[in-house]
Amino acid sequence: MSKARSAATKPAKSTRSDGSSVVTWRAGADDLAAIDAVESWLKAESADAQKVTRSDAVRRALRLAQASIAGSAERDAVRDAARDEARDAARDKAHDEARRVELEAAGLLPGADQIDALLAQLKATEDAYRGFDKQVQRIGNNVNQMTIVAHSGGAVDVDAIAGVERALRAILDEMTLWERFDNRERMRLMYDRRT
Repeated sequence: MSKARSAATKPAKSTRSDGSSVVTWRAGADDLAAIDAVESWLKAESADAQKVTRSDAVRRALRLAQASIAGSAERDAVRDAARDEARDAARDKAHDEARRVELEAAGLLPGADQIDALLAQLKATEDAYRGFDKQVQRIGNNVNQMTIVAHSGGAVDVDAIAGVERALRAILDEMTLWERFDNRERMRLMYDRRT
């Protein structure tokens, strides 16, 4: 084969002064039909169908192909991540189940009745602390009222201030007792199962 003939069968590519490239290649009937389909679609989508050229159709077809390939890669990455996540979740579940069986065999896993008792204790603690919160809010309202009276030039009763102090001390004592009871009860519920 001569050099002239082999050069004619290779696609030609040249660079233009604006940085774009002119590319030529041989196109078969299927290629031309695909370009015609893209060109028809562009004309249907375009506001000015007369200005859509075959070059526009080729450029758009290449962009669509690139987007499809990139989209396939993204879909593959998402699919692979989901598969890996499902595999990891199954492995973690199997590990957790094996650990549960191990703890149960060693007698370190609480039973349902112990869990219910712990939950009841937590609920009682929550209720107690909500009560403390309401008491402190009411005392705070009283202190605010005394502050308003003091700032307006009025006299604040010393017994009122002493009453606030007594009330806060009583709440602190009650909270301390509750905390000791709560800790003792929680320890009893948690460690009684080992005996």
